[in-house]
Amino acid sequence: MYALPVSEYRGYSSAVLMIDTSRHNGAFEPRVAIANGVVLHANRLTVGDYYTDEKGLVNYDAGLEAGLVETFYLVVAPECPWKEQVARYLREKGGRKQKIGTIVDVELQRNKRRDEIADCVRNILAEIEQAEAMRPYVYTRQSWWDRCVQAWEGWREYPRIVARYSH
Repeated sequence: MYALPVSEYRGYSSAVLMIDTSRHNGAFEPRVAIANGVVLHANRLTVGDYYTDEKGLVNYDAGLEAGLVETFYLVVAPECPWKEQVARYLREKGGRKQKIGTIVDVELQRNKRRDEIADCVRNILAEIEQAEAMRPYVYTRQSWWDRCVQAWEGWREYPRIVARYSH
């Protein structure tokens, strides 16, 4: 779970508790999440241009019905063409609308250089923002980002959710 600062999600007066899920989590129980203070639920939908999480839409619909604020996340695979990654993501979404922008998970290097990863991520962010008319979020580990993604002044325009793993 993550606390999303209010400055990133308007409509709340304090940090918002978020949870992300994928098929690896097994059955998602939105009412349990709500009882534990979760407000925002991010569902993994795609990885690169080659994988769709079969739980993404099911969990999204269940969370929405239970009253959670729902969004999706896609995992960037920098070895895949960025246009195909975005096309797959938008196609799999099936026209569903979110209240907050898509979360773009940037944590895979796959033998790509810093500039190649940066170009891929920049293009994905811009294309999703244009398609959804909402600014996407970047999800990453700060230590990974600093080591693997080329610096660019424009990164500050995209709100970042910083992963902090407990294991």
